[in-house]
Amino acid sequence: MGYDQCRCMSLGRRFSVISRNIQQIIRSILNDVHIGSGQFMFIHAVSLNEGISQQELSVLLDVDKATCARAVMKLERHGYIRREQDSGDLRLHHLYLTEKGNLIMPRIKETMQSVTEICGSELTPREREELVRLLDKVVNSTGAWVRRMKEER
Repeated sequence: MGYDQCRCMSLGRRFSVISRNIQQIIRSILNDVHIGSGQFMFIHAVSLNEGISQQELSVLLDVDKATCARAVMKLERHGYIRREQDSGDLRLHHLYLTEKGNLIMPRIKETMQSVTEICGSELTPREREELVRLLDKVVNSTGAWVRRMKEER
């Protein structure tokens, strides 16, 4: 896509294109291990929060319970995570990486680094800092809007 085509694109459309491109990058790097862009953030979050419940994971990643459950089931089916039922509350499941999950984590981290490098490859260090600052503002403003809409329901 040329510069002239990008200039007339809305902000939302730009985010959509970036998101799809990142998903394709992740899929192409991790395709052989059956971890897609949909499971990528879940396995990473579980690795950083061993024993987290599915409910807590859903909140942490700001995804609905059904999306979280599907991602967890796929990662469990492929042997990357295991669920353990809480002894005090049988409705609660805690999530842990399996040995296979721990073995794949260096590749997950390398993929995250690759995505970061690809996304910032045409930016100076100063531009990267500014982009992160501006994106944080967008995340905050859109998140606040979504929370208000949920509260009004």
